[in-house]
Amino acid sequence: MLEIKNLEIHVTFACNLFCKSCSHFSNQQVGGNVSFERIATEMGYWSGRIKPKVFSILGGEPTLNKDLCKIVRECGRQWVYSDLLLVTNGFYLHKHPDLPKYLEDTDCKLDVSIHHQGEEYSKKVLEIKDLIDGWKAKYNFRLKYRPSSSTWRTTFEGYGANMVPWNDNEPEKSYQICNAKHCPQIFEGNIYKCPQLAYLGLMNKKYNLNESWKKYLNYRPLYPECSNKEMEQFFSQEVEPYCAMCPSYHRYFQIPCPLKNTEK
Repeated sequence: MLEIKNLEIHVTFACNLFCKSCSHFSNQQVGGNVSFERIATEMGYWSGRIKPKVFSILGGEPTLNKDLCKIVRECGRQWVYSDLLLVTNGFYLHKHPDLPKYLEDTDCKLDVSIHHQGEEYSKKVLEIKDLIDGWKAKYNFRLKYRPSSSTWRTTFEGYGANMVPWNDNEPEKSYQICNAKHCPQIFEGNIYKCPQLAYLGLMNKKYNLNESWKKYLNYRPLYPECSNKEMEQFFSQEVEPYCAMCPSYHRYFQIPCPLKNTEK
């Protein structure tokens, strides 16, 4: 089995937050929940061939999927040699009262991402922490609060049909500073180098993106029928021409409160 650092899968493309410049495009409502059956099948294409150190369960917001507990259990079954990680903003954890038991049973770490430091958002975070404190009193699972807003940056310009890549045309520099360089995605059974390449097609389907995205939409992922040699080459290649879509230096900004969509 090929050892890699990390592998990720979306269990939903929906999100309750509207974080500006989300590289997964979750703020732009490009899709909904993924069925348990589809997730199990698509992971099965790879779980016997790849051994990621960490297998990450993402979205969108994973807690919007009613089958989240089943999905965590299935991930534990398929990725027995990997550390499981569930990343959530925590707003809907209360809808999954059995989740802490599944986290404990699968030794899945819970990462709660904090996307804003404002008063309104922080009040909701306190409610989330109270819930999790109650869980921790009964169950043993790993927990981390991730201050995502402190390192938030833009990886494209604009919104919706007006979105355009940066095209700094310095892929080596873009790769060096990339926050997603070790975040390959399982999507529609294939593996993509990063979230933005994986879900760009969903944006195109919704908005019919302009010509500036054409070369990036032609990206070819790793298919399940690939040979072991092709798979090794895919994961060993670092910089690709497609990295040019992202900035060659960090373009940080203060993220607006993501509780409301201000970009429509």
